[in-house]
Amino acid sequence: MRPGNLKFKTVFIIEDKIPLEEFSHMIYTQIYPVFRSKMRHPEDITNRNNLYPIIQHAKMIWMSEAISLNPFQSQTFFWIDAGFSRFIKKEEQYTRPFPALNKVNMLIAQEQMIIAVGEANKKDLDVKSPLNMEDVLGTNKAFFQGKFFGGYKNTVYQLATGTLSNFFLALSNHMIDNEQITMFLTYRQHPTLWFLRESNKAFDFMADP
Repeated sequence: MRPGNLKFKTVFIIEDKIPLEEFSHMIYTQIYPVFRSKMRHPEDITNRNNLYPIIQHAKMIWMSEAISLNPFQSQTFFWIDAGFSRFIKKEEQYTRPFPALNKVNMLIAQEQMIIAVGEANKKDLDVKSPLNMEDVLGTNKAFFQGKFFGGYKNTVYQLATGTLSNFFLALSNHMIDNEQITMFLTYRQHPTLWFLRESNKAFDFMADP
């Protein structure tokens, strides 16, 4: 949380390498040659740079580690992409404490996390509609917007670990795609834990009191 005029502490975790980096060679030598022909956009950076999907999914390692450490006994955790400030349009959102306390309390009370819907349509979000991993991996579709999300600690932890499970399952089936797809698959498994907002509206919702 941005504390406004309150004193605060920051914990820095410095690592020697990117989490999951050991899988980059497997992606390059075993998955790209086989799966590239099935990709909707084979020239997308996810499918050209084998470290890109690794970095995308590394955020789930960092989130789960932060929640496990929890040095301040926090009830909520949020991920904000580096450079996210370019999406902030309202000047007052730079000066107010963030996230708004009433929105934080709502997520805690409901044990939910918030995320903005990207390209997912109503059918995608309808968990009663049949959908397999093979239906979405390789589409490069941004079902959700991974640049900002968060909420109640246990739910965010479930998101992080569930997304990693889907990542490893994809690798075991010689498939790969961005973390917005593996996050979407996790949503399909636990839909009631997610508080969805329309495109680019999650941050505004949490910033405005």
